[in-house]
Amino acid sequence: SAVSKVVIRNGYFSGTRSNGDGSAFTNQCGIRIRSYQSVYDNLRFDNFNYGIYLDARSSGSGTLVENRILNSKFANCMNAAIYNETGTKVTDGILNNVKIGGTGYDHGILLKQAGGWQISNLHVYGSGFTVGAEFRNSDATLLSNIYIGGNHSTAGLILHDYSHVELSNAVIQANTARTNGLWAQTSTSQRWEKKPILLSN
Repeated sequence: SAVSKVVIRNGYFSGTRSNGDGSAFTNQCGIRIRSYQSVYDNLRFDNFNYGIYLDARSSGSGTLVENRILNSKFANCMNAAIYNETGTKVTDGILNNVKIGGTGYDHGILLKQAGGWQISNLHVYGSGFTVGAEFRNSDATLLSNIYIGGNHSTAGLILHDYSHVELSNAVIQANTARTNGLWAQTSTSQRWEKKPILLSN
């Protein structure tokens, strides 16, 4: 089902994924785990489809909360450096001092349940991504000291289905024509609601 209080620290994970083989190695991951209240610290991931993949639980509650991803670097993670499976609630985590570089074709980060996350010192500087970082269902999410560069075909940062989001000390580049720096979307239906984002510096 799930494990708790896992600590993985000071590791180097090297895969064989390379740019251009988008149909191969679709499940290749550096770490694929169902965990909560766990720590992933001082890790490096090179050449995977996914770096850290927070998997769906096979039974019971889908809650995998309070994970911490710290002081880590991801290079050439083709689909996403950090990802959580659809239907898995991974709220109230901490992401600090994470760098994402190299080449990819989808997301730098895609967290589908980002409510309550504290995200700081995030540097996304890879190229070829559709989106630099995307945080869905991001209620009460704090983002600070964010740098998103590179050439993204859709947006540098997407906040989806959010409320009470604070974004401070951010640099977001949109270097490709017809792309967005920040794309804030509050609904996927025909009904839209206006919700504030607190922006500072």
